[in-house]
Amino acid sequence: MAEDSNYEADVYAPGYIDQLDNNAELIRRAAEYEMGQTTYYDGLIEQAPEVMDDNRIRSERELLRQVRDYHQENCDLMGGMYENLTGNRLDLGRTGRFEAPTRYMRGIERGIYDGVGQVDRYQNIYDNFGYRDNYYRGQVTNAITNTLQAALLLNLIYNVGRARY
Repeated sequence: MAEDSNYEADVYAPGYIDQLDNNAELIRRAAEYEMGQTTYYDGLIEQAPEVMDDNRIRSERELLRQVRDYHQENCDLMGGMYENLTGNRLDLGRTGRFEAPTRYMRGIERGIYDGVGQVDRYQNIYDNFGYRDNYYRGQVTNAITNTLQAALLLNLIYNVGRARY
């Protein structure tokens, strides 16, 4: 389990072990999803326009790289949590393949909507840990924060793109 000195879990609470097994599966799926998103954004980065207006500080490609890095960090967080819970490492490699959207901006829209769904899935994991699992709840909070930061960057790209296209 976690090496956090504040970590306290009531392992004798009814259903606690079943809850951990359920969360381990949810965490495994979240890690797989995040790795797939990493692959998706690698492809979307290639589609991003190379233009950089004078009014913009960073290019869309740079912003998309940061979005991809948030997904990679979430994958690492979920992989670490899974290993702590089960004692097994996830071997994700590169999952998924990039299916190019019909238009670049459609890919950005998909990223925004996917982020909303992922926050819901993380909230479910968070709620399942109960009020005493501070270590895991903290890790899930980091993943939610990363997802929200990625969504903010995607919204920036989307709004700038709407003005341009």
